[in-house]
This record gives sequence, C-alpha cells and structure tokens, in this order.
Amino acid sequence: MTEPAFPASAAASSAADPTTEPLTQLQEQIARFYRDPYLLTVTADNRPHCGTVTVQWDTSGRRLIAAAPSSWPGSAQSGHCQVSLLWPPPRPDGYSLIVDGDAALVDAEQVLTVRPTRAVLHRRGAGRPGAGASCSSDCIPIPIP
Repeated sequence: MTEPAFPASAAASSAADPTTEPLTQLQEQIARFYRDPYLLTVTADNRPHCGTVTVQWDTSGRRLIAAAPSSWPGSAQSGHCQVSLLWPPPRPDGYSLIVDGDAALVDAEQVLTVRPTRAVLHRRGAGRPGAGASCSSDCIPIPIP
C-alpha cells in the first residue's frame, strides 16, 4: 500500500515556529508503531469523530501532517481545534500511544497539521510509582519540549 502524497506547503508549514527543537523522543516512539493512528476530533455539533489517518512529520520535525476529515471545517469553525492521535498497542499487553495536539488546516488542501502538546504511552494496569494522580493506569509521559 502506498502512502498518500502530502503537499509540499504542508511539509514546510511550521518553518516559522519559534521552537526549533525536533520532538525526537516522540518521533522515536511513533516509529515503533507499525499501524496508522486513529484521529479523534469533535464535530461542529459536538459529536466525537474517529478515523484512521496516515501521518508524517513536517520538515521542522515539530508538527504531524495528516489528511483532514471531511468534518474538519465545521469543527474548526466551532472552535474544536484540539485533536488526539491514538496508536493501538502492537500486542494485547502493550502500550497505546496517545498524542494530543492543536490542529490547523493547511490552506484549502484538506491537510491538517498537528502540533503535539502532550503525549503518553498508556496501558491498563496499576499506576507507576511517582506517576502522579493524573492517571491510575500504567502511563509513561513523553516529554514535549
């Protein structure tokens, strides 16, 4: 299966981002998952929407690029610009990767850029010592500089 081609303007979209450090740890984690993630959004009428997308990094290494769902223009107009990307675990006892971020549509190309704001490896089970009260499961935060 061939990966979709993304427009060059999407790949260069974050060139003006003042933070230039690539998200190396997050990039390494995403590379370990062989499946495409699910993109979770909220539609204009406040309903959840989920679909599988193929993602790639932009040229700065700070934003992910994915095809925009058909419901995205209404979501953005309603102020629902936060999204989550969910990579299922590669095996039943493995970790899922969850990346939350702020999304924006690139021009009229129907391509989203996602600036990660939070990322975590997550699986059911007892929480890790010192992980804090934010999660009662086995979670490993991935730093986003």
